[in-house]
Amino acid sequence: MEKRRIILTAFGLSCAISTAGCTSKPQESFPAGNSSKIEEEKNVGEEENGEDPPLKEEINGSLEEGQETKETQGEGVEVVYTEELRDEKGEDGVSLLSVKEIFPSITIKGKEEAAKKINDYYVKEKEEFQTHVNMALSMAKDGYTYAKEEGMAEEGWNGYMIERSYSTAYSNGKLISILSGNYEYLGGAHPNYGTTADVFELSTGERLTLDKIFKNKEAAISHMEQHIIGQIKERGEENFFPEYEKSIKTILEGGFWYFSDRGIEIISNPYMLAPYAAGEIEFTIPYEELTELKEEYKE
Repeated sequence: MEKRRIILTAFGLSCAISTAGCTSKPQESFPAGNSSKIEEEKNVGEEENGEDPPLKEEINGSLEEGQETKETQGEGVEVVYTEELRDEKGEDGVSLLSVKEIFPSITIKGKEEAAKKINDYYVKEKEEFQTHVNMALSMAKDGYTYAKEEGMAEEGWNGYMIERSYSTAYSNGKLISILSGNYEYLGGAHPNYGTTADVFELSTGERLTLDKIFKNKEAAISHMEQHIIGQIKERGEENFFPEYEKSIKTILEGGFWYFSDRGIEIISNPYMLAPYAAGEIEFTIPYEELTELKEEYKE
């Protein structure tokens, strides 16, 4: 799972979420990006200007434990998203870590083996997420202990938060794009968040890679790089890191792309190509521009 390794190194949970910025601000659970511009309204950089990080109630809202959402994604294809909420408390009853997870389970009529392959993938993802939760809980315990020792626990402790929420971005009966929205607040100046994506072939359950979908992967990557650079120049290079061009290929080869009805969407999480305050940015490569895309994956 190369994308997860990229993310872990990047966020800083020591396990957690971004270099690409992977994981975490519940953009109401990370809507399947429709943005082709820097989304200033989604900036979470305000915390750096002195505002408090969001409280758990703002993250969890009134959602209930075990809530399920069923989606029909084409003939014979159903995805069920199950939500789990929990609040890890210390011995004195104080909330240490608020956890939210929404994981998918897919049913494909007549393609049970394909569905099992996809579901097995997310079982492993869930196990990995629990490892992150355990690490975050350990950090929360240490953070609360320190706050008590410094006399700051009563007024200055709001608890830590971690979330992973999956959602369907696109499905056309042949493939399905599923986004993973990740969020964490571990006591720093601001939360960390980001999105990754997985694309599966519904007939086989195979997780698609650039090698699979393009006739010539290297030529396709080069073309997409130039397309993204062109979009960045249109938006204003001053909003991006000076050496952003060096990171584009890493994003393309990681878990930061998915199919939509417009083409291939590329996700740039905070700190990948631009500062935290730029928020999550998406680039669209239209189908008509994807000359190396194999015919079976064209819209």
